[in-house]
Amino acid sequence: MGTRFIPNPGFRRELEAGPEFTSGMKRITVTVAEEIKLAAEPFRDTGHYIKSVKTRKNRVHLEPHFAHLAEYGSVHNPPQANARRGVKAAGLRFADDGPKQAD
Repeated sequence: MGTRFIPNPGFRRELEAGPEFTSGMKRITVTVAEEIKLAAEPFRDTGHYIKSVKTRKNRVHLEPHFAHLAEYGSVHNPPQANARRGVKAAGLRFADDGPKQAD
């Protein structure tokens, strides 16, 4: 007679509510934010971009309305890729699916 596995539907919620998960994610989030700021330093002009990199819970927010232009570039500006380089410098993988294509 074998053992039947029954997945816990609340596993992810329970895991993410734990203090170890919360403190680990906080540490990673702060590291990523700091690496993004370091990656942006060579492109510093006013410092607005660097000052606006914020952490909330377990997320890093790039608050300026032009963050996508700094990241991916535009017709007149080359991409700086601050977020992508910062995430990689923190030892993580940046998964970018790119722009969504219409079918």
